[in-house]
Amino acid sequence: MKIWHQSMTDLTQLPGYRRNMTDHAAKVLGAGHEVVIKGMPAGVYGRVAPVKALQYPYLEFLNARFICEAALAAEREGFDALSIGCYLDTGLKLARSLVDIPVVSITETSMLLSCSLGRRFGIVTIDPFMVDHFIGLAGEYGLSERVSSILSLDPPIQEFDLEGDGHRAEELFLQSCHRAIAEGADVIIPGEGVLNEFAFSRGITSCGGVPILDGNAAAWQYAILLAGLHRKNGLTVSRKLSYPKPSRETLDSIRAFHRIRPMGSGDFS
Repeated sequence: MKIWHQSMTDLTQLPGYRRNMTDHAAKVLGAGHEVVIKGMPAGVYGRVAPVKALQYPYLEFLNARFICEAALAAEREGFDALSIGCYLDTGLKLARSLVDIPVVSITETSMLLSCSLGRRFGIVTIDPFMVDHFIGLAGEYGLSERVSSILSLDPPIQEFDLEGDGHRAEELFLQSCHRAIAEGADVIIPGEGVLNEFAFSRGITSCGGVPILDGNAAAWQYAILLAGLHRKNGLTVSRKLSYPKPSRETLDSIRAFHRIRPMGSGDFS
């Protein structure tokens, strides 16, 4: 299986993150599977950290378009699935409504899998603005009662802070994990993509007997599972209520009105 993994970061600004994800995918996936790591178009954030830009709903809306373009390009270029590497699950519903290949996201996958690992899960993220967003996603996915707590590192950090040696970040992360466990977490979800890779690269897989979920690996494996079911059994998302798909004629006509040009893999970092 060939998976397009779409990060919400500009990977030209986070070369260590790209290397970590590439190595990560090679370690956790078996032979015959490939994850192609893609980022947002170079320069999309200027000098602003993604976690700061995406707290503004309009800017998240603008970047959701790139998730949709990635989904269309992935299907057109022969990928078996798209994995959205953003813990805000930006563009998930939109992308699923556009393509027939499976589209998975890290947070939805992590929350669903956590329900098989423990009674309640806690989320540790890097910035307070993401806390409210996770509360909304848990409610949308019908899992609010399975959430023990959602915590931000204190003090908060940015993605760029995780590119260096990160010793202070590791200390802050583990402190927050212990706090989440004290508040009832039976599973810990690192609630940010760069933070997830930071934990994996340092071998942080548990804390006090509580598993720390590897969200990227979970999403990639879930994408492979759904892609196999799609290929062999014809399984797709519902087109009745949840993810109605526009006709090609309607889609092309309205995209032309908005002057939206198709994007390909070369347009992403």
